Formats: sequence, C-alpha cells, structure tokens
Amino acid sequence: MTFWKIDFRIKYDYPFARISEEFPGKTVNMWCAWNTELIQVPIDGAGLMGEIVELVNSRNLQNDGSVVSNGYHLLRLRCSCGIFPNVWDLMHSHNCFPVHPAHFLDGWGYYRMVSPNEDSIRSFLQELVKMGEFEITRKKTTYGDTVPPSGWIMDFVADLTEMQVKSVERAFDLGYFSSPRRVTVKTVADSLGISRSTCEGHLREAENKLMAGIIPFTKLIGR
Repeated sequence: MTFWKIDFRIKYDYPFARISEEFPGKTVNMWCAWNTELIQVPIDGAGLMGEIVELVNSRNLQNDGSVVSNGYHLLRLRCSCGIFPNVWDLMHSHNCFPVHPAHFLDGWGYYRMVSPNEDSIRSFLQELVKMGEFEITRKKTTYGDTVPPSGWIMDFVADLTEMQVKSVERAFDLGYFSSPRRVTVKTVADSLGISRSTCEGHLREAENKLMAGIIPFTKLIGR
C-alpha cells in the first residue's frame, strides 16, 4: 500500500507557536498521546519553558510540573486540544495521521503526517490554508512496510518481560550503552543479582524487540 508523507510548516494562532517567536532559535518539541502532552525545551531555554509554564497555569491546565532530563526541560500536561484549536485535530478529522513530535520554532509550527488517500490530504490542505500562512516543505511517497504496525511506542514496549525491562534500564543507567561503554555485562548482572549469561540474554532479547519496534518509525520519519 502506498502512503503519502507530507512535511509542512504553518504560522497560526497557536499559543505554543506564538511563545516560540519570543525566543528566536529555541525549539519547542511536543508529543500528544493518550490525552497527554509532553513539551520539551533545550536546557538553555529556561525562559522559554517559563513562559510555557505560565501559559499552562493561566489556563488551569493540569500538569505534573517541569523537570530537567537529558539536557532538556520536560513538561507533562493534560491534552490541551479541546482548549487550543490545533493542527493535529484537523489531521484526524481528515483521516490523516500525525507523526510526532511537532516542532515550534520562531513562531512556526513544523508538522509531519501520513495518509493513504490523496483526497484526504487535499481536503486537509484546503482547511489548513484557513488557519494561517503555511507551506509544504516536503512531499514523498512511502510504503506499507515503513509504517509501524502500531502507532504507539507502548505497544512494542509492552512485549518486553519484566526482567528485560529491568536489565535494559539498569544497563542504561550504569553506562553499558554509552560510547565507549563504561561497564560490562557482568557489572550489570551483578547489580541485578543474576548471572552474566542470563543478563546477556535479557539484553539481547530486549534489544531485538526494541529495534523491531523502532525501525519502522525510523523509516517513516527518516530523511
């Protein structure tokens, strides 16, 4: 089956895009799933995140607060789709599927979507032009084997056993996946109280499952 993949940017009345315009060169990344939004801002964008938190609080959006993780400020909040009209809702209404995350930079929102139906794309674009200034930055065809079997990461993470999850998490925390590696499999195994061969098996199975889930996404979003 053939799919069409569209990249576009739009400048419209969306608060997170407007805030990004106040901080030139700073990118806001946003994911939306399960009635939850994740907002990510680089560590040097504290002022930008502060503006976003202020907006969230002013609209009484439920949120878990902001934390710093892996060089980013990260905010988790209840989905704001019903409060702020947005492009994702428009995609869904025209049977188009968003590819997360969206990016907001210098007042523009950058989005990617896929659809198996060109008529759906055409009707979506006809509505999109009413929202604001936009331009298509890339359009290409992709194929069924590049589309993930499920749209949500949790669906393939759920295939991991409890010990596979623990082994991968502990290995990551200890630096096993760093380059160069900071610890050996035996170090990870000892910290878990299991044998080296058992730990190695858990890591290998987990890696295989995770890669099988991730590769379709890399094909879908890759350049």
